[in-house]
Amino acid sequence: MGACCGKTSTQVHPTKVRSEEKEVKEEKDDSEKNEEHKCRIPTATAVAESNSLNNEEGGSSPLDEGREIKADDAMWTLRDGNRLVMGCMLGSGVAGTVFLATTPGDAHEVAVKVFPASEQSSAEQEAKLLRMVHDGSSSCCIVQAQHVLYSVCWTGLVLDYFPAGSLQDRICALGPGQLLPNGTVEDIAYDMLSGLASIHRCCVVHLDVKKDNVMLTAAGGAKWIDLGEAQELGEAGVLSPEDFDPMPYPFTRRAPEVWSQELFGTPADVWAAGSIIAEMFTLHNILLGSDQQEQQALVQEVTTKLSLLREEGELSDPQYELLSALLETDPNRRSTAEAALGLPFFAACRERRQQGTPKRKVLKAHRPKA
Repeated sequence: MGACCGKTSTQVHPTKVRSEEKEVKEEKDDSEKNEEHKCRIPTATAVAESNSLNNEEGGSSPLDEGREIKADDAMWTLRDGNRLVMGCMLGSGVAGTVFLATTPGDAHEVAVKVFPASEQSSAEQEAKLLRMVHDGSSSCCIVQAQHVLYSVCWTGLVLDYFPAGSLQDRICALGPGQLLPNGTVEDIAYDMLSGLASIHRCCVVHLDVKKDNVMLTAAGGAKWIDLGEAQELGEAGVLSPEDFDPMPYPFTRRAPEVWSQELFGTPADVWAAGSIIAEMFTLHNILLGSDQQEQQALVQEVTTKLSLLREEGELSDPQYELLSALLETDPNRRSTAEAALGLPFFAACRERRQQGTPKRKVLKAHRPKA
């Protein structure tokens, strides 16, 4: 782990997934942090009120030279005349709340992650990381930061909007007896690992790898969002557990080295992604412990668990090979995200993409409730 980006089917009924998603522990760290910051989480009304006080205030974004932000009622206005009308809330995190926004002229929809003014540096840092890891192509598997907006009370980060929702939404929307189509799983898993490979090539660790942060495209692919917790790696290529309180990653997505409080890096992202891909294969979280002791035991026994799932027919040989590479307990032997893309499981997916064939599954739009 010395280099910054170095190496370091029978299926369960979907109702089991929904019951498991009610478990508090998978997101308990997020809940604790949200509780700590909830007094700073804005509402759509609060955004509108704060903007209405800012008719004369404005400022150019260091990332978007030549653009000046002025507030007009519930709108942010760019110098080029485009306006963003704030709509319903899509979700909230530690420091920011995400709203749907539109430009009235062309009804173009975007997501705006709104931060309190005190968190302006967090918004700018996330925008910086997104610009750094996004390669500028439409096929890049990471959300694109479009603008940073400023007002007296809030800072807004304008992002791509994904009407199809998240991977979490997709799995929970499955009806009785429904399974994720094989082609859909391949495309989503491929894009997940491709996106992480792009992040890791820039010596950045995501640190918040979970289904809610995997957004689905209308064509059936996936893109990573929320680099708010992400960290750049220094020359040593690792992060110290002493710098994190509480531990990074959702409870059931933590790699062995994270649990053992060792130095860790990009392989921890790969482990977390592997646990999500395993859930797509089986439709249940194979690393779901009732407490920290059981969780750590499950992590150490994952090799045995994967072998058992293959024997019981829940995993095919290519699926088993992929998960064994991603869920290797030794971070120095764990596959990189980029190397995993070359495994046999993705052979058909690679061929389709090389031929320019559309992805197999077009997802129905997931519209937020107003």
